[in-house]
Amino acid sequence: MPQDPPTAARITRRALFDAVWSKPMIEIAADHDTTAYYIVSLCKRLGLPVPPLGHWQRVAVGRGAETPPYPAADKLDAGDHAIGRPAPGLGRGGRIKAKAAETAAAPAAQPAPAATPTELHKRVKPTSKALNRATKDVTTSSSGAGKFRVTVAPTTVDRAIAFLDELVRVIEAQGWAIGDHEQGLVLVPDGEAIGFRIEEKTDRVPHVRTSREEAEWTDYQRRLERHARGIGYSPWPPRIPEYDHVPNGQLLLRLDDHWIGNGLRRTFGDGKTQTLEALLPAILASLQVWADAKKARDLERARQQAESEERDRRRREAEAHARVDGYRAQFLNRQAEKLGELERVDRLLAYWARAAPILDLAPYLAWAEDYRLRLERSLSGSATAEQVKRLRLMDDDVRFYSPDWLDKGW
Repeated sequence: MPQDPPTAARITRRALFDAVWSKPMIEIAADHDTTAYYIVSLCKRLGLPVPPLGHWQRVAVGRGAETPPYPAADKLDAGDHAIGRPAPGLGRGGRIKAKAAETAAAPAAQPAPAATPTELHKRVKPTSKALNRATKDVTTSSSGAGKFRVTVAPTTVDRAIAFLDELVRVIEAQGWAIGDHEQGLVLVPDGEAIGFRIEEKTDRVPHVRTSREEAEWTDYQRRLERHARGIGYSPWPPRIPEYDHVPNGQLLLRLDDHWIGNGLRRTFGDGKTQTLEALLPAILASLQVWADAKKARDLERARQQAESEERDRRRREAEAHARVDGYRAQFLNRQAEKLGELERVDRLLAYWARAAPILDLAPYLAWAEDYRLRLERSLSGSATAEQVKRLRLMDDDVRFYSPDWLDKGW
């Protein structure tokens, strides 16, 4: 039976403002037989402020934002305005497939309102194409670059695509973006990429053996009996599952990044008294909370990284300071050793001078006097200053690799 064309509901600008600040968008949309996307779009077009994400959850605990003053505008306040609605054959935010008979019988001379989307969002089309390729499998899936991650039964594809279409439109109406990732498209609230996937819940039901599995089981029993009589080897039992997991038509949206923790909600799905579509405001509010949590986590990581880098810098400075001080102390100790050596040489030469002259010792005494003179010169202030300069002992980045660096230059 053909459907009647949608009739655009109309509302004044003041009435729309009062409505959006008196109850959630999803309830306003239900009152006008439309979706939250169209309500948000009309508010944006008329320049009306809308409650922030999570407003109604905070209202429930007495912490909601105050209603702002009404932004009067003479031209816009003069009359009423049309609220867009999904056209026949469209889901809650985008096109879903209609039966061939209904499509053929639909009137062609009555177009949908101008504000109503007549096709899927461009971001959803690749996902729809991928999901509609397989129609005989138990489940069909979509993932990878340019597509959303979805795994559902073929009979649930239309609903999943319609929900995705509305989700994307509401995300963009919120001023957020859709981002690309190699595993699949992600949502980007407030600049924070959050991945997600849509799955279909399953029921665990007892497995019914196929004829092939029955044959395998019979053959296994026969081999087992033969083995019990000492014939053949003990066979491995066939891999026949005890239960099957059958899709039950209920959708589940699961957010990634569960490692953030802090008790944040990451799953939204159909239940006994709710649908995934009705949870769209809660999903948007949770995305804002997740974005805030990721920002806080990134700030904390940046703080920890800065502290770690500062600790490393101080450690390197301390190590460099200790290394340079060590070089300078070694040089100082070497100079002190040479001073002690000079004093010992002086005493030895004086002792030899008091002894009886020995002609065979004269050449060695001459060399010893020359050695003492060189040793004394190396300990002078000018020689020490020259050596300190040559060794670059007062440079902060001084480093020596040769074991004989202490005696370099004298």
